Amino acid sequence: MIMPRQHEVSATELRVLVLAPIGRDAELTCEVLRAAGVGCQPCGSLQELGRELVAGAGAILATAEALEPNGAPTFERMLELQEPWSDIPIVLATASGDTRAREASIGRLERAGAVTVLERPIRLMTLRSVIGAALRVRRRQYEMRSLLEELQVNVARLDAERVVRERFVSLLAHDLRGPLSAATLA
Repeated sequence: MIMPRQHEVSATELRVLVLAPIGRDAELTCEVLRAAGVGCQPCGSLQELGRELVAGAGAILATAEALEPNGAPTFERMLELQEPWSDIPIVLATASGDTRAREASIGRLERAGAVTVLERPIRLMTLRSVIGAALRVRRRQYEMRSLLEELQVNVARLDAERVVRERFVSLLAHDLRGPLSAATLA
């Protein structure tokens, strides 16, 4: 069995971005996650979330209120900008008894990425478990990114070798044409 190589992933790439703009929800959530050993970054707006997402993240934890009334399409566009290897895990905290409009927003997000919906109040053990699973998934995605980069380097190297081989064969054929023509005439 071939063992995969371990790839380095930075703390920034494994942090959880928390989008919970009402009250102190983001700060309190980050305190809970940090106590569990998870890096965390509170985001006050979708724009800030977008900037932090570009810098790197392991998962997004957002409240449904952060995406209302028109935030879901903006959030969906941000997710569409991900690299082909990336499907950042999203944990969406919703209030119990969500309306149809909120369910439609959730449906749009589910089409755009890997969404886990948690109904509030969320138990701490559940939150830690879901975030832990999301970060394990993301770590695997980062491994795939590294393997894809290695593959691209190897393909480029093989292409360069192919060009050298073709030039060598072309020169060899040219250099042998003269003596072979003479031998054929003789």
